Amino acid sequence: MQGYNCQAFTAEDGIIIATGVGTSSADVTYYQQMVRKAVDAATLIAENAPPQAPAPSIGIMLFDAGYCSIDNLDAPGPDRLIATGKSRDLEAAATAAPSSDHAPAPGNSITRMAERLATAEGIDTYRKRSHIAETPFGHAKHNLGFRRFTSRGLDRATSEWSFHAAVHNISKILTHLAAAPTAALA
Repeated sequence: MQGYNCQAFTAEDGIIIATGVGTSSADVTYYQQMVRKAVDAATLIAENAPPQAPAPSIGIMLFDAGYCSIDNLDAPGPDRLIATGKSRDLEAAATAAPSSDHAPAPGNSITRMAERLATAEGIDTYRKRSHIAETPFGHAKHNLGFRRFTSRGLDRATSEWSFHAAVHNISKILTHLAAAPTAALA
């Protein structure tokens, strides 16, 4: 069975700003490519934004434990929180022994990230990841019935996933405009 691993870099407002499709089942291998695509997209958006609009930028990036590696934690780019284990374990660590020390923890990058996630600020920020990152996938599978590609081959799957992301974004924009029609005219 031929299978693909779809990636989506989603902004806090639910807009997908970067996509990727690959044949590796390990998310860790897609991290740097997806961050590069997202930074490029954010730069393009900022360059084409109206002068009166606030400059869009990538704030803190949130990734699940599938992306956790020393290479990804140490890679250049925007600030990030990458889970070092299951969400329930992160929650338990933050609740049991909340860290308030903002000094760098000794040890490797994974140890320092675990310490950062154990802070109140770290775990509060990380809690947003599930809603932001998983909603587009849940919407695609549950609401749109998108559970498999209609064509074969990586290039076609990549095109289909990009098209799905574009439709998702248009739907988000139309829903936003319908909810606040007067704001769109102002």
